Amino acid sequence: MDCGKARAIRRFVEYTRKPFTAAEVSAETGIDIKYTIKMLVFLRETQVVEVISKDGKWNIYVKDDTPEELKRFNRYGYENDFMRKLLHTLIDGRYTSQRDLIEVMECTHHKIVYYMQAMASAGVIGIRDKVYAVTDSSNLGGVGHDVDTQIFRKLKKKAVKTPGVAVTA
Repeated sequence: MDCGKARAIRRFVEYTRKPFTAAEVSAETGIDIKYTIKMLVFLRETQVVEVISKDGKWNIYVKDDTPEELKRFNRYGYENDFMRKLLHTLIDGRYTSQRDLIEVMECTHHKIVYYMQAMASAGVIGIRDKVYAVTDSSNLGGVGHDVDTQIFRKLKKKAVKTPGVAVTA
Protein backbone atom coordinates (compact mmCIF):
# COMPACT_ATOMS: atom_id res chain seq x y z
CA MET A 1 0.00 0.00 0.00
CA ASP A 2 1.17 3.47 -0.86
CA CYS A 3 1.80 5.29 2.42
CA GLY A 4 0.83 8.74 1.12
CA LYS A 5 -2.52 7.55 -0.22
CA ALA A 6 -3.22 5.46 2.88
CA ARG A 7 -2.39 8.43 5.10
CA ALA A 8 -4.75 10.72 3.14
CA ILE A 9 -7.63 8.24 3.44
CA ARG A 10 -6.91 7.65 7.13
CA ARG A 11 -6.85 11.43 7.73
CA PHE A 12 -10.21 11.83 5.97
CA VAL A 13 -11.71 9.06 8.13
CA GLU A 14 -10.30 10.56 11.33
CA TYR A 15 -11.62 14.06 10.72
CA THR A 16 -15.02 13.38 9.20
CA ARG A 17 -18.02 13.39 11.52
CA LYS A 18 -20.70 12.20 9.08
CA PRO A 19 -21.29 8.80 7.50
CA PHE A 20 -19.45 8.49 4.18
CA THR A 21 -19.10 6.26 1.11
CA ALA A 22 -16.03 5.14 -0.82
CA ALA A 23 -17.01 7.50 -3.64
CA GLU A 24 -17.03 10.48 -1.26
CA VAL A 25 -13.62 9.54 0.16
CA SER A 26 -12.24 9.13 -3.36
CA ALA A 27 -13.64 12.49 -4.48
CA GLU A 28 -12.37 14.36 -1.42
CA THR A 29 -8.86 12.84 -1.43
CA GLY A 30 -8.36 12.56 -5.19
CA ILE A 31 -7.40 8.89 -4.90
CA ASP A 32 -8.78 6.34 -7.36
CA ILE A 33 -11.89 4.44 -6.27
CA LYS A 34 -10.37 0.93 -6.42
CA TYR A 35 -7.59 1.85 -4.00
CA THR A 36 -10.05 3.68 -1.76
CA ILE A 37 -12.32 0.62 -1.52
CA LYS A 38 -9.31 -1.61 -0.81
CA MET A 39 -8.19 0.75 1.96
CA LEU A 40 -11.69 0.99 3.49
CA VAL A 41 -11.89 -2.82 3.60
CA PHE A 42 -8.56 -2.85 5.43
CA LEU A 43 -9.77 -0.16 7.85
CA ARG A 44 -12.95 -2.16 8.46
CA GLU A 45 -10.91 -5.30 9.25
CA THR A 46 -8.79 -3.32 11.72
CA GLN A 47 -11.98 -1.91 13.28
CA VAL A 48 -11.25 1.72 12.45
CA VAL A 49 -14.46 2.04 10.43
CA GLU A 50 -17.63 0.00 10.25
CA VAL A 51 -20.32 -0.47 7.63
CA ILE A 52 -23.72 0.81 8.74
CA SER A 53 -25.60 0.24 5.49
CA LYS A 54 -25.11 -1.94 2.43
CA ASP A 55 -28.11 -0.46 0.62
CA GLY A 56 -27.44 1.00 -2.81
CA LYS A 57 -24.33 1.02 -4.93
CA TRP A 58 -21.91 2.02 -2.17
CA ASN A 59 -21.57 0.83 1.42
CA ILE A 60 -21.99 3.59 3.97
CA TYR A 61 -19.20 3.77 6.56
CA VAL A 62 -18.71 5.57 9.86
CA LYS A 63 -15.76 5.84 12.20
CA ASP A 64 -15.97 3.05 14.72
CA ASP A 65 -16.09 5.56 17.58
CA THR A 66 -19.07 7.44 16.12
CA PRO A 67 -21.89 7.69 18.70
CA GLU A 68 -24.67 5.12 18.22
CA GLU A 69 -27.30 7.80 17.67
CA LEU A 70 -25.51 9.06 14.52
CA LYS A 71 -25.22 5.53 13.08
CA ARG A 72 -29.01 5.28 12.89
CA PHE A 73 -29.20 7.94 10.16
CA ASN A 74 -28.18 8.04 6.51
CA ARG A 75 -25.90 10.84 5.34
CA TYR A 76 -28.85 13.19 4.75
CA GLY A 77 -30.33 12.79 8.23
CA TYR A 78 -33.07 10.24 7.51
CA GLU A 79 -33.51 7.40 10.01
CA ASN A 80 -32.59 4.05 8.43
CA ASP A 81 -34.75 1.93 10.73
CA PHE A 82 -37.88 3.99 10.05
CA MET A 83 -37.29 3.83 6.29
CA ARG A 84 -36.95 0.03 6.43
CA LYS A 85 -40.08 -0.25 8.58
CA LEU A 86 -41.98 1.93 6.08
CA LEU A 87 -40.77 -0.21 3.17
CA HIS A 88 -41.88 -3.43 4.87
CA THR A 89 -45.25 -1.88 5.66
CA LEU A 90 -45.72 -0.85 2.01
CA ILE A 91 -44.69 -4.32 0.81
CA ASP A 92 -47.06 -6.12 3.21
CA GLY A 93 -50.18 -4.02 2.55
CA ARG A 94 -52.07 -2.07 -0.07
CA TYR A 95 -52.14 1.55 1.03
CA THR A 96 -53.81 4.23 -1.05
CA SER A 97 -53.55 7.09 1.43
CA GLN A 98 -50.96 8.42 3.81
CA ARG A 99 -53.57 8.49 6.59
CA ASP A 100 -53.79 4.70 6.50
CA LEU A 101 -50.02 4.55 6.87
CA ILE A 102 -50.11 6.94 9.83
CA GLU A 103 -52.42 4.57 11.71
CA VAL A 104 -50.30 1.51 10.92
CA MET A 105 -46.91 3.15 11.56
CA GLU A 106 -48.12 4.99 14.67
CA CYS A 107 -46.35 8.26 13.91
CA THR A 108 -47.21 11.81 12.96
CA HIS A 109 -48.57 12.95 9.61
CA HIS A 110 -45.56 15.23 9.17
CA LYS A 111 -43.09 12.33 9.56
CA ILE A 112 -44.91 10.13 7.02
CA VAL A 113 -45.10 12.95 4.46
CA TYR A 114 -41.45 13.93 5.09
CA TYR A 115 -40.14 10.38 4.58
CA MET A 116 -42.44 9.43 1.72
CA GLN A 117 -41.58 12.56 -0.30
CA ALA A 118 -37.88 11.89 0.15
CA MET A 119 -38.21 8.19 -0.69
CA ALA A 120 -40.36 8.88 -3.75
CA SER A 121 -37.94 11.56 -4.95
CA ALA A 122 -35.10 9.02 -4.73
CA GLY A 123 -37.14 6.46 -6.67
CA VAL A 124 -37.48 4.05 -3.75
CA ILE A 125 -41.27 4.15 -3.73
CA GLY A 126 -43.80 4.95 -6.42
CA ILE A 127 -47.46 4.53 -7.32
CA ARG A 128 -48.95 1.48 -9.05
CA ASP A 129 -52.72 1.43 -9.69
CA LYS A 130 -53.34 4.18 -7.08
CA VAL A 131 -51.45 2.16 -4.43
CA TYR A 132 -48.08 3.09 -2.92
CA ALA A 133 -45.50 0.50 -4.01
CA VAL A 134 -41.81 -0.18 -3.41
CA THR A 135 -39.89 0.14 -6.68
CA ASP A 136 -36.17 0.14 -5.76
CA SER A 137 -35.21 -0.52 -2.15
CA SER A 138 -31.48 -0.49 -2.95
CA ASN A 139 -31.27 3.32 -2.94
CA LEU A 140 -31.98 4.01 0.75
CA GLY A 141 -28.58 5.65 1.14
CA GLY A 142 -29.55 8.32 -1.38
CA VAL A 143 -32.87 9.21 0.23
CA GLY A 144 -32.92 12.92 0.98
CA HIS A 145 -30.40 14.06 -1.64
CA ASP A 146 -32.93 16.00 -3.73
CA VAL A 147 -36.48 16.12 -2.36
CA ASP A 148 -39.35 17.25 -4.57
CA THR A 149 -42.30 18.33 -2.41
CA GLN A 150 -44.69 18.01 -5.37
CA ILE A 151 -43.59 14.46 -6.21
CA PHE A 152 -46.89 12.71 -5.45
CA ARG A 153 -48.90 15.14 -7.56
CA LYS A 154 -46.58 14.39 -10.49
CA LEU A 155 -46.63 10.62 -9.87
CA LYS A 156 -50.43 10.50 -9.71
CA LYS A 157 -50.66 12.31 -13.06
CA LYS A 158 -48.21 9.82 -14.58
CA ALA A 159 -50.03 6.85 -13.03
CA VAL A 160 -53.30 7.86 -14.72
CA LYS A 161 -51.58 7.73 -18.12
CA THR A 162 -49.93 4.32 -17.51
CA PRO A 163 -52.26 1.99 -15.57
CA GLY A 164 -50.73 -1.21 -14.18
CA VAL A 165 -47.16 0.15 -14.28
CA ALA A 166 -45.27 1.36 -11.22
CA VAL A 167 -44.51 5.05 -11.71
CA THR A 168 -41.45 6.59 -10.06
CA ALA A 169 -39.59 9.89 -10.11
